[in-house]
Amino acid sequence: MEYHDKKTLDEFDFTIISSQGELFDWYASSEVDFEQFIVAFMHSDFCNRHLDAECDYEQLRGYLPWIETVNDEVNINSLFIPNRTPKMMDSFSNDIGSLYRMFQRATLYSSSSIIDKVPIAEVIKIAIDLETAGNFNDAIETMMQIYKSN
Repeated sequence: MEYHDKKTLDEFDFTIISSQGELFDWYASSEVDFEQFIVAFMHSDFCNRHLDAECDYEQLRGYLPWIETVNDEVNINSLFIPNRTPKMMDSFSNDIGSLYRMFQRATLYSSSSIIDKVPIAEVIKIAIDLETAGNFNDAIETMMQIYKSN
């Protein structure tokens, strides 16, 4: 699918983006391997079926109703780490989730292809830049450069 560089994100897109950011916050604060969760989530049928769709009823339900389905699809028990030590990336969990979904909504690429081509470490760098002086358009362009180079 071609990159839709003129696709303007609307309120509907930002509802989905916000929900994914909140979902990532929820999992980052739990005792799961957060990095492995991100990869499993982005490859999940839930993402492919519902969140990658142009319009789907699940997108408007918010992150709390997603948790049970996501737990089953990512085999959450296999990601459980008792007494997990928080990592630096946990503090950027909302930004990581939001950036991945924003990029998907802007480009219409699949979540699976995005996680395969845009490493989490790069998204963390982009999130840090956003905290200082960056903007979302720059973030999307940076993610596109990374995506195309992989």
